[in-house]
Amino acid sequence: MPYRLPTAYHASFGIFQIVLDALSELSLLSVLAMALFRDLVATVAEAEGLSEMAVTGIGQYLRDAGFISKHGRGRAAAQMTSVDAANLLIGVNASDLAKNAVAAVAAYGDLKIAHPEKNEIQHWAIARVFEKEVTLQEAIGILVEAFIPQQDGTTAFARDAGADQCTIEIGFGKPTASAYVSLAEEGPPSPANPFRWLQYQKTKAFGHYWDGSHLWPSSLGRKDLTIIDGRTLAAVGSVLAK
Repeated sequence: MPYRLPTAYHASFGIFQIVLDALSELSLLSVLAMALFRDLVATVAEAEGLSEMAVTGIGQYLRDAGFISKHGRGRAAAQMTSVDAANLLIGVNASDLAKNAVAAVAAYGDLKIAHPEKNEIQHWAIARVFEKEVTLQEAIGILVEAFIPQQDGTTAFARDAGADQCTIEIGFGKPTASAYVSLAEEGPPSPANPFRWLQYQKTKAFGHYWDGSHLWPSSLGRKDLTIIDGRTLAAVGSVLAK
């Protein structure tokens, strides 16, 4: 005669299985959340030609400091946003070491345009980038969102640019916290230009973000400028659309 387990054992085993299932689901959600973070890190690393390990280190510092989403609820746990992307881009491009990324995001993220400059795109989706009250963190977030593909595959930036060949740049100055955003329209080389491979560029909008109370230290003989462009923004926008 086959041995039958007691009813109480079956009940206990059922409860145990429910607990295991719940833990498995939580583990899966945790993996998905980490995958979203890793996707953003991998995308930025590839777009900027950096090692994924270096970008991961910067991202981890920013997560621990609360600059990149770390917790959430349900299936939306730790889903990356344009703010997360903006902070990671600042941390990667404005800091010299991973451990300095938090200080860089705090310093650069709050920068605003010191003096209103050229802005010929008042009706574009990214027009607010060049308004005086917008911080650099908000500006980069707006740019990232403008490069997120919609259902038809187009982006707000592409729709606004239309047939114009426009380029967007974000420059990060060091060692003093400063940055700029530039939008230029590219045209074919001028026949009168002896260097015909050079394209003509007309600036359509420009914003210089800096704190007027902090100037370049006169004792330093080196200044660095790191520039990213629409290719990085397009890559980040695409990964956020997934």
